[in-house]
Amino acid sequence: MKPDFDKIIDFLDNLAKESWLGSARSRWVKYVFHYTDIRNAVEILKGEKLLCRTELERTGKMLAEVVIPNELDLSALKFIVCRSPAEKESLLYLLPTSVISKWGSKILVDTKSDFYNRNWAFIQTVQLNSKNATFDFSPDAIATEPFVLTAIRRGYEEKILRQENFRANKTFMFEFPRDIWKYEIELRLDNNLAFIGSYDGSDDIPF
Repeated sequence: MKPDFDKIIDFLDNLAKESWLGSARSRWVKYVFHYTDIRNAVEILKGEKLLCRTELERTGKMLAEVVIPNELDLSALKFIVCRSPAEKESLLYLLPTSVISKWGSKILVDTKSDFYNRNWAFIQTVQLNSKNATFDFSPDAIATEPFVLTAIRRGYEEKILRQENFRANKTFMFEFPRDIWKYEIELRLDNNLAFIGSYDGSDDIPF
């Protein structure tokens, strides 16, 4: 423990009360915040730890980077906050059942829009049915282009739809030439995962 530990704690206690921080930023004091993408969040939850830079370089993994001696387990984890319902759906879809059983209750959606600056393009909501998949991008984003959009539908057959110079500030619809009652769908922006999920309408097949 550092010899000036008590002074650091006192400083943080007083910092949290400073009016210039505002109600949103005051929550940062005394907590570790790590921002990452969906796939890396999955690996962190499966591994149940955050790693320091030295461990990252040694193992070649991309779990996180935290200023700690070696690693930090997730025993004190409070929340896993997603920007949107679509991101939460993607995270849950990629997590094993055992991991969801342990951490699922901590996965939330930022409904107040003050946890993230929300400047980057992301998907707000997704509607899936047998005829199409509709992706609604956040209207708050500032950095909305240009992207290479790739939508992949998997199931009975694989279908890939690619669109160059996509502006991620509107609704994107992936229409199907016929009813598809069961499929997995993935959407990428510049090859970065933006959404993944599935639809199963087998019970609604009209015969």
